[in-house]
Amino acid sequence: MRGNSFAESTNRYGTRARGIRHEDCVSSERSSYRHWVLEKAIVDLCVSNGITPLTNNDIDLLVQSNSTSIIFEVKFCPVGKVGTQMRNAISQLLEYRFLYRERLRADVRLCVVSERRPSNRVGWMLSYLESLGIGIIWKDEQGGGLACSDFTKRLLGDVLPGISELSSVSMS
Repeated sequence: MRGNSFAESTNRYGTRARGIRHEDCVSSERSSYRHWVLEKAIVDLCVSNGITPLTNNDIDLLVQSNSTSIIFEVKFCPVGKVGTQMRNAISQLLEYRFLYRERLRADVRLCVVSERRPSNRVGWMLSYLESLGIGIIWKDEQGGGLACSDFTKRLLGDVLPGISELSSVSMS
């Protein structure tokens, strides 16, 4: 399995190389930076709870605590691409849970970290993620910090008590 060792998350900068391809360098740099900002916000949340998250070539962030593992998949979401990015995140999280099953704790929890809250045409994805048992954290456009669903607070709160301080939205 390629890239299967974990390293301290603070040692990681930029995005993973997946081969050579023609790409808009400015757009790539912006998306890499926005991804990094979201990732750093989760790292800060973890560190404030006394946990050092890990990362590797596949998993954006991994928290290991006692009998629980939390896999975070961070998604930069351009306007109009939130649905696509959520679908990508769901499939990646499920794939990583399977691929790394022997290295993860007995209780594996999954969480998407998104630049935008799914709304309007894809607002249903909040309930869909909850139905799959996947949490979601997004950038709070008003406060500039992070926000999440009430479900996410319940899902991750015992491992990351600081999540209770985030703004939240009820799906009921």
